[in-house]
Amino acid sequence: MGRFLISRFLSLLAVLAVVLTLTFILFRTSPGGPFSFERDLTAQQIHEKEVKYKLDGPLPVQVARWWGDALRGDFRESMKSKNFTVAEILRQSLPVSFTLGAVAFVLAASGGIIAGALAAARKNHWPDRLAMTGALLAISLPTFVTGPLLVLVFALGLRWFPVGGWTGLHHLILPSICLAIPYGAYVARLMRNSMVEVLGADFIRTARAKGLPERKVIFRHALKVAILPVVSYLGPLAAGLLTGSVVVESVFGIPGAGQHFVSSILNKDGFLLMGAVAVYCVLLVVLNFFVDIVYCVLDRRIKLYE
Repeated sequence: MGRFLISRFLSLLAVLAVVLTLTFILFRTSPGGPFSFERDLTAQQIHEKEVKYKLDGPLPVQVARWWGDALRGDFRESMKSKNFTVAEILRQSLPVSFTLGAVAFVLAASGGIIAGALAAARKNHWPDRLAMTGALLAISLPTFVTGPLLVLVFALGLRWFPVGGWTGLHHLILPSICLAIPYGAYVARLMRNSMVEVLGADFIRTARAKGLPERKVIFRHALKVAILPVVSYLGPLAAGLLTGSVVVESVFGIPGAGQHFVSSILNKDGFLLMGAVAVYCVLLVVLNFFVDIVYCVLDRRIKLYE
């Protein structure tokens, strides 16, 4: 177990080092410099800005300087949001995206698992057809369509929820549902297919032959095995949801971190981009680590190497 934890920690460091280094290289070598949006700058002025942001000198030197600052906890100042550091920007927006993503993750995971399990238990009957038709519809409609529809019906029509903003828990309901709908549909389809396969396995037939109630067969025996592919999907899903959704945050006027992933690229704000990518990578690797742990808890045949 200790060897496994050490190897996972080292792999986390390796992934972060490779991804962030490549991101910095792509940022510096892509067409158009970070100051190309500022007009009428002379070569001397551009050089002064490069010196200010430590972007002068050979590319390996620039990478080494950034890593030196990052290891001290300094992700530098945003190149577009003047007088704001990357850490300050992310500190303000990440809690909002974490809250929205956490609620959406719970809705998508729980709703998808329940719908998929019920559909598999009633295969080729109306619950199965209804669940899979609804899942197909949810996957087909993008969030920039479902978001305005939810606002039109429940905010402007029924007036149950506010149109947008972020001042209380009542502002969380519609955007979390909008964000959860397509991912819950993916989970439902994945859960249904896995459960159908498991219900045809030998150990399920043995459990039924012993006279166990069908509910006990499904929830105590089949579910623990059928949920394993879903668990694999939930790790990357959680990382994506927790770091924000550009579309949903834009539709509902939520000041989350999702906007920074796009704006940092469009504005050539390399330091903000590096910070956003670092957060996503850490979440992705850490959550995949927990997925491995959950695998071992759910299926005792899987062992962490010693």
